[in-house]
Order: sequence, then structure tokens, then C-alpha cells
Amino acid sequence: MNYNYHHRKIIKKFEGKTDEFTKLFSDSEIKILLLWAIIGPFCALGYIVWLKYPKLRLLSLIFFLANMIYFVGQLGGILYILPKANIILSRLFV
Repeated sequence: MNYNYHHRKIIKKFEGKTDEFTKLFSDSEIKILLLWAIIGPFCALGYIVWLKYPKLRLLSLIFFLANMIYFVGQLGGILYILPKANIILSRLFV
């Protein structure tokens, strides 16, 4: 068996896959993933609606506002729990 034959066969199989990957993760999609991960799902959905559907921008603003309420509630819950968790953790490690 010829090594070059198998090598060319493998290269031909994956040819164009890197182009698909770069098209999949453009700057816009990375921004959406970051918004989803850091702030919340409504923010990413609002961003998609804002970019793709100009007639539905009011709906996008509603998504952003709903997400801000969600994010503030989530942050408030975390800040409420942290002092109590610190007391519990300090008792565990003493």
C-alpha cells in the first residue's frame, strides 16, 4: 500500500472542512455565544433578532429588557448567597 495514496485520500475527505468551521464561527457568532454564556439566553436571542429581522427590533428590545431583569435577579441571588456560603465554608475548614 502506498502511503501517499492514503494520505491524499484522508486530505480529500477533510477538504473544505476548515472553511465550514471558519464560516460557522464568525465574529458575530462568537459575540452571540459570549452574550449567551455571560449575560443570558434572552440577550443572545435579542441580538440575533436585531441583526436578522429589522422589522422585529421592538421585540429584540423586549428581549434585552427581560434579560436585564433576569441578569439582575441572578446577580442579586449570587450576592445574597455568597456571604452565607463564606460562613459555611469557614466552618468546614476550621
